[in-house]
Amino acid sequence: MLPVRLLNLAVEAFGKYISDILVKLATLSDTTKVEDLETEYLHPICYKLEQIIHEFIPASIADFVTENLITQLLIVYNQVQKKREKKIHSHEQNCCIEVVIIGLCSAILHPSINKFKFSRAQLPSLSKFREKIFIDSFLNALLRKLSNIKYLKLEIYKFDEEMILENLKLMTELEQLTFFGCTNVILEEVSKNCQRLRFLDVRNSSKITDSSVQSILKMTCLEHLNIRNTSIFSKGIDYFANALGEERYVNKKLLFQSFKFGIEYHHVAVIPQCFPNLKSLDICVDKEFNLFPLRHLEHLSQLAISFIHVENISSVHTEKLLIDIGSQLIVLKLNDFCQNEFINVFKIVGRNCRSLKYLSLNSLCYYWPYVEHSNAETNHLPEMKSLETFEVRVFSKIALEAILPKLVNVREIKLLDYNADLGLMLKKLLFENRIGHLEKIYVDGCLLQSCGKNIVISKLNGSYAYVHLKDFIYTINKISEECSIDFIDKSFMNVPISMFLR
Repeated sequence: MLPVRLLNLAVEAFGKYISDILVKLATLSDTTKVEDLETEYLHPICYKLEQIIHEFIPASIADFVTENLITQLLIVYNQVQKKREKKIHSHEQNCCIEVVIIGLCSAILHPSINKFKFSRAQLPSLSKFREKIFIDSFLNALLRKLSNIKYLKLEIYKFDEEMILENLKLMTELEQLTFFGCTNVILEEVSKNCQRLRFLDVRNSSKITDSSVQSILKMTCLEHLNIRNTSIFSKGIDYFANALGEERYVNKKLLFQSFKFGIEYHHVAVIPQCFPNLKSLDICVDKEFNLFPLRHLEHLSQLAISFIHVENISSVHTEKLLIDIGSQLIVLKLNDFCQNEFINVFKIVGRNCRSLKYLSLNSLCYYWPYVEHSNAETNHLPEMKSLETFEVRVFSKIALEAILPKLVNVREIKLLDYNADLGLMLKKLLFENRIGHLEKIYVDGCLLQSCGKNIVISKLNGSYAYVHLKDFIYTINKISEECSIDFIDKSFMNVPISMFLR
């Protein structure tokens, strides 16, 4: 069983207290005008909350406390909105509850926090009609209080660009920016005002184009860059690589430690020259060409390759590359290769990557029904003694059952795709034949933990369900069928996990 930390208990209790306030104010909003609600109730409450946060929360735990409290509040806000959906007809009532959640979240922002994260996915109850209006108001209220933060993560696609720009101008201490939905204009502002920026992740940003390369080159301290799924294409990458070859960018060239992008054949030989100190590389291979020149990356310890448009991994000389550099890798992620290659891929990795701590094998099933692996194929699989975390998508029960015993020291297993054949195997892993030092199993993003003769299933949004062992296989199969765990939402409770794991 998991140890219960006093800090967790305190944060959960305080979160419950603030959540109760939100529910009560939401009830009042049905019969009270927005102006009256703010003046008589919300402003005094927010003032009191700010005093509590400032006086009793030390700076050393400010990030942890703030993130957990905001997460809890947004969960309850979504629940309140779901219950009110059929009752709410006027825009004024919608605005009223939005004013409450924005006020409370703003009030619990600790002045010493260094990190802030927000995603549109945290607000599933928000209608498309209100999406941009609410997100603009919510972020403007919070970001204006975060001028000293060092880490900012936003996952939003509809927003007021001017509002974001005005707030970013104040964030001169920013060192890490993750922004899904970023734009060229915002990136240019970041290059001007955030001189300490070391980490930039703008993946999934269609409005980041080749012209943004100029802004990226101006970021003199940049060490980590992710431009996957943006509109920076081969021309932009070529310009970036050529610029780094110039003498004026020699220091920048040596700084780079990680790079994530879609690779072309002519980039393979250039990468070791332009980024000689790379420690992490994440590439998407969309044509068949030789990856072997990457062996010159002497400091590489983390490698991720997506084979989405490649017939088989041998066509890009993956095994040859791993024979050469496998011993130096700590993290390896191989994605989107054919299901039929799964056993062969595991053998290649096991034989050549003896220092791995984290392995992700994410196969695709191109043909349905898939061809099941034979028992003969699974003979003589290598043990992976160093591995601590194993992330996997495989449709073959035989393959998975053969591989898991070879992970003799594994602590976490993450199943990216679940099928009904795996239910009994999971049950055994949780309660009977535990492998290695197994502590956690994730299924489709849900954390499963045993607790006596019961299982606690943790949702990503922070709520929990308590499932009896006899109902486990039915429950986990249902999750798979529905492709969601929302069907058992009524079983999920917003109560402290410590109530279950004593």
